[in-house]
Amino acid sequence: MIGEQQQAPTVFVFACYIFSHCAITHISQANPRATFTVTEAQLPGGCWEHDPEDPVCAKVVLMGTLVQLSDDDIVARAMVFARHPAMKGWHAHQYHVYELVPDKIRVLDYYGGYGWPSVKEYLGWKPVREYT
Repeated sequence: MIGEQQQAPTVFVFACYIFSHCAITHISQANPRATFTVTEAQLPGGCWEHDPEDPVCAKVVLMGTLVQLSDDDIVARAMVFARHPAMKGWHAHQYHVYELVPDKIRVLDYYGGYGWPSVKEYLGWKPVREYT
C-alpha cells in the first residue's frame, strides 16, 4: 500500500470494488497500469459555472498500478462501503477491493498546462475547503 511504500500512515488514494469475472480484472492481471481522473465539476459546489473541460475547472489524473487488496482488509472495505453501502451484499458475487497505487500525478487547474506534483506532495496537500 502507499503508506508502506512511503513509510507513512496508510492512505488510500483510490479504492474500487471490481467483479472478479469482469474484463478489467483479467486485463489488470496482464497489465496492472491504470489511470483515474477526477474533475472539480464532480464535487458539490464545484465549477458549475464552467464547462468541465475548461482548464479553470480543476482536474487531477492519478496514474499507477491497480493492486488487488486482501479480502480481509477491513479499512479498504469500510472505505468503499461507507460511500456505497449497497456493495456490502455483493461479496457473494466475487467482488474484490482494488487500490490504485499512484506513481505519477498530473493536475490542471488553469491555463498553461498540467503540473506534475510528486506523489508525496500530492498526498501531503491540504484542501482549502472540505467537500462532502
